[in-house]
Amino acid sequence: MEKFPKKLAAKLSKRLENALRSLSKPGRLIDFSSNDYLGMARNGELEQNTLDLLKKYMKA
Repeated sequence: MEKFPKKLAAKLSKRLENALRSLSKPGRLIDFSSNDYLGMARNGELEQNTLDLLKKYMKA
């Protein structure tokens, strides 16, 4: 198998460093401009319930 070109690997590595963004919430304000203004993306119980439902209905 051919080696991955170093130049391309360096560009990919640099892109991955900036791939994820984080939103800061100033004070007690609610961020209505993001997709997670209700905070559901960080809710572990909601995540687990969603996974359980997907497993249940993927079998059917």
